[in-house]
Amino acid sequence: MKTFEAIYSRRSIRIFKPQAIPRGDIARIIDAARWAPSWKNSQCARFVVIDDANLKLKISDLMKGNRSCNAVLGAPVLIAVCAELGYSGYNAGAPATEKGDWHMFDSALAVQNILLAAKSLEIGSVVIGLFNAPAVATIIKLPEQFTVINLIALGYPDEHPSPPARKTLEQICFHNNFGTKFIP
Repeated sequence: MKTFEAIYSRRSIRIFKPQAIPRGDIARIIDAARWAPSWKNSQCARFVVIDDANLKLKISDLMKGNRSCNAVLGAPVLIAVCAELGYSGYNAGAPATEKGDWHMFDSALAVQNILLAAKSLEIGSVVIGLFNAPAVATIIKLPEQFTVINLIALGYPDEHPSPPARKTLEQICFHNNFGTKFIP
């Protein structure tokens, strides 16, 4: 699948077929995340692949009110995206910019690679952000210097959602200064 095709056709999938994902494909997806850019090549993102039904049940219990709760239970694989703290965005142990720790930014780059790599393998995904992250960290035995950023449910799609509305290019892209129309 071509890059732009994957970008334009990827959707959040919350209903999955029970079919297992080959471990080799999971490894390819995580390897794509490994190649994401990061602050000074810090590579602060870490990934916990969860396929144990009991662990997924414990995690889904921490997602009350989240419409992706059933996706966690139905997905063959759940990835906990984690990040090392105090490393990305730092020079000589101090934050290098007013933005502080860049772990969220670097992790997001890795997550996008995961989503597009999964799509290229015809594997559906949904990114989950509403959950009790400290409790998930305990469940997956995450060391103290790391944090859970988000969860990604992966599986073969058993639904085909329509594309969501998107803002126009003219609404989000400006030329030289904010508000000046960009003309392609």
